[in-house]
Amino acid sequence: MRLLFLLTFLAASLGAGAQSMPGMAMSKPQESYLTQSAPPAQQTQGTVVVPRATYVGKRVEYDLYIADRLVNFTGKMRHAIGINGQIPAPTLRFNEGDTAVIRVHNQMKVETSVHWHGLLVPNQYDGVPYLNTAPILAGTVHTYTIPLRQSGTYWYHSHTMVQEQSGLYGSIVVQPKAIQYQLKEYVLVLSDWTDDKPKEVLRYLKRAGEWYAVEKGATQSYGEALAAGYVKDKLKQEWQRMPSMDVADVFYNKFLLNGQELSYFKDARPGEVVRLRVINGSASSYFKLQYAGGPMQVIAADGINVEPFPTSKLEIATAETYDLLITVPPLGAAELRATSSDVTGYTSGYFGEGEPMRTPDLPKLNYFQMTREMNSMGNMSGMKMGGAGQMDAKGASAPAGGSMKDMDMSGGQAAKAPAAQDKAPMAGMDMRQGTAPATSTAPPRNRPMNQQEKGGMGMGSLQDSGDMSGMAMGGMAMGEMGGDFNYNQLRALHPTTLDSTKQWREIHLSLTGNMLRYVWSFDNKTLSESDNIPIRKGENVRMVFQNMTMMRHPLHLHGHFFRLVNAQGAYSPMKHTFDIQSMGKVTIEFDANENQDWFFHCHTLYH
Repeated sequence: MRLLFLLTFLAASLGAGAQSMPGMAMSKPQESYLTQSAPPAQQTQGTVVVPRATYVGKRVEYDLYIADRLVNFTGKMRHAIGINGQIPAPTLRFNEGDTAVIRVHNQMKVETSVHWHGLLVPNQYDGVPYLNTAPILAGTVHTYTIPLRQSGTYWYHSHTMVQEQSGLYGSIVVQPKAIQYQLKEYVLVLSDWTDDKPKEVLRYLKRAGEWYAVEKGATQSYGEALAAGYVKDKLKQEWQRMPSMDVADVFYNKFLLNGQELSYFKDARPGEVVRLRVINGSASSYFKLQYAGGPMQVIAADGINVEPFPTSKLEIATAETYDLLITVPPLGAAELRATSSDVTGYTSGYFGEGEPMRTPDLPKLNYFQMTREMNSMGNMSGMKMGGAGQMDAKGASAPAGGSMKDMDMSGGQAAKAPAAQDKAPMAGMDMRQGTAPATSTAPPRNRPMNQQEKGGMGMGSLQDSGDMSGMAMGGMAMGEMGGDFNYNQLRALHPTTLDSTKQWREIHLSLTGNMLRYVWSFDNKTLSESDNIPIRKGENVRMVFQNMTMMRHPLHLHGHFFRLVNAQGAYSPMKHTFDIQSMGKVTIEFDANENQDWFFHCHTLYH
């Protein structure tokens, strides 16, 4: 089951999804072809962006041809889906103010779709089939006409079945009207690949087997526990009927950067500062970025500029994008490495020419230590976890109090109301639905997030710590994946507070699930049971999420940007996708300024 919800903005109603939509050109069905030729070489040359004071928008057109193809990433031929013969798909380049005209030609024998991830598009072009966009039937052409009213790094992908896992994804770059600096930039699309068919992966996950753990070397036998001195921890784990610890559910054969395990960007000149537009287009992998040439400067998140800050490690959740500045070394080629969260593999790009400068290997995870940390969270005798899933590598905090005896992770008990300092006026709130009626009084704003740390809390690196009284600073040192980056470092360039004169609606949702059945839900209800969150256009909306599962979830909202409420207060960053830690809590706020239905879902594709 997918972990997702439908947000309905009540100013308009949704038409029948199966009807033809404006701009949909129907043509005679064509035969699907299966090409075995090698895909076109991926772009390894940077694009130089030159300064300009302004820009007058133009009509920019693309034709995208979706077709089946055979690929060989591992030494074995496998079925995949490409666009114009490429995996990832071609980079679509625009300027703010342009009108994008994109004709999508479906040359497969099955229907497909394309979602423009992060772009603010008319509802009928959002790309969720049978919801707000008609599916692109086999042999037909669908034309998207999108006025571009933003700039930044975005991407596009299928929203049909398991097509995205099979290669149907690509990047989008929108340059701003005014450009201050001349800069060379590179688009880097991170992804994961398994030789197993995506449907078989999902079927296996629902069987609750441990073969993927065997393939990753993540099994934890009694013999290994004895040798490592963790026998008591292993016994306690078994007594509590907890499966073995892991940080990722799927074993991937390869991790890729622009469709390659290794990429070389030799046109990056010694001493040059270049911009990297990094997109995590994986099916379910989180990556830790490291650069051998010195610290990386973070300048944008999800396409929106932030106050620049340096970091030596940057964790990027599935479906997020970050823009970075790096300096090419005076001698040699510096490695940019993206390591998977379970440290089973990585993909690299080298910038410059000459002797390779490599980043240090991240240490392997200590699964027995992770088990000990989990056991120490409190009395967990009543928790039916059914598996650890993707645990936070470092910094995930247990709920205050430590006792978890009343938590049922399988049937799922709804999250309790937040502590007094964390909740707004909630008179009349029906906790069973989790939605507070609109109120003309603005709830408290700019409060810090509880348990929002990402990758470990680096208090010394915060630009403005703000009021941290509500933030849980404990947490588990889950292995050694922690870095010096966390969401609290993201600071908007300008205040992002919402209009306090508008009515507010507050929504509380618990992320729930059953690892053994591999079913994920909100408030213990799957999409088929409850698929609608009513919101009125013109309201301010606050959504408070409590993750009651032992998995991390990258959550994405279509058609909107939201304030990711963090320690920066009024300068909390704007994003369209956020990661929520296991047992963590996150608050977002946004202006409900659109009509009709918009999807909200977990971007782990097997959820």
